[in-house]
Amino acid sequence: AARRGAFEISQPTEFVKADYASARRDIALITLALFVAIIAVVLLVMRYNLLRPIKELLGGAKAVGQGDLAYRVVAPSGGNEIAQLASEFNRMAESLAEQRRAAERQAEERLALERELRHSERLASVGRLAAGVAHEMGAPLNVIKGRVEMLRERLDAPVDNRARNLHIIGAQTDAITDIVRQLLTLARPFNLRREPIEPARLIAAVVELIEADAMKSGVRVEVSQKDHHPDFVEGDQALLRQSLMNICINSLHAMANGGRLLIEVAPEERRKNGGTFVGLRVSDTGSGIPPENLAHIFDPFFTTKAVGKGTGLGLSVARRIVEEHDGWIEAANLTEGGATFTIWLPATPGDGRPGEP
Repeated sequence: AARRGAFEISQPTEFVKADYASARRDIALITLALFVAIIAVVLLVMRYNLLRPIKELLGGAKAVGQGDLAYRVVAPSGGNEIAQLASEFNRMAESLAEQRRAAERQAEERLALERELRHSERLASVGRLAAGVAHEMGAPLNVIKGRVEMLRERLDAPVDNRARNLHIIGAQTDAITDIVRQLLTLARPFNLRREPIEPARLIAAVVELIEADAMKSGVRVEVSQKDHHPDFVEGDQALLRQSLMNICINSLHAMANGGRLLIEVAPEERRKNGGTFVGLRVSDTGSGIPPENLAHIFDPFFTTKAVGKGTGLGLSVARRIVEEHDGWIEAANLTEGGATFTIWLPATPGDGRPGEP
């Protein structure tokens, strides 16, 4: 029979346990290393393919938001969504830049058109001024010329006739002088003597000056004194009196068939440029101001009155005086008929000593 044998290999139990623990540790380390490597690869891929393009897009959005429409982002290679987003962003920036260039061209064209329009308006104003001067001075000069020829042709005329002709010549010369004086008032700088003036006293002084003309025109002058205004206006008495009187006379001329002229201190105050303004308001019951003339009523020599009824300089002088006092004039039509003018003047507290107009 064949001979059989056997051998036995044995190892102590503690060695088996040690090998098993070492294998587990090696597997864990290898797994951890693989996990770290995978994370590193994912982060690296995300940084170059996702985070950097997003950061580039954020930088482009910030630049475009600050007005730099020439900024363009670097689109990543490939046709993924991030690359498409970068390309769309660049197209958007290019479209915005083109719109800006178009807007700038339109703004330049509009500015050039406004310059031409202002130039045309200045030429029209100069033309109206020249026409007004020629018209207003031409009439008295023609009268003077005619009277001089009469004196020359009739050397033996009675003394009364010669005196009358000389008187007419003198009156027409005074009219020309008055026109020149008002033109100088429009052009010359004022030397204002500012002082606190009580509005009620200023109105009373003007009413006294226009009373006779109002009676001739059949106009009833009323002064509203509902409340005593606590503030004074600050300015030059004589010039402010002239400005308010010019407006009142203009209103009297608008009521050829009689009416009512109301002069009052505006119940409300205005705030402008950090200052307080008091309004002196003149309202009439005349025919009002045609809407197409509202923008021109303060132009020199602009008038809708009949020949010989005014030079068209009164309101221009009034506005110039008020503007020299850092104020302004508002004109409007009343719903019940007639017109109203409001002179807004800087207010000063009413604790000073008012000037006597």
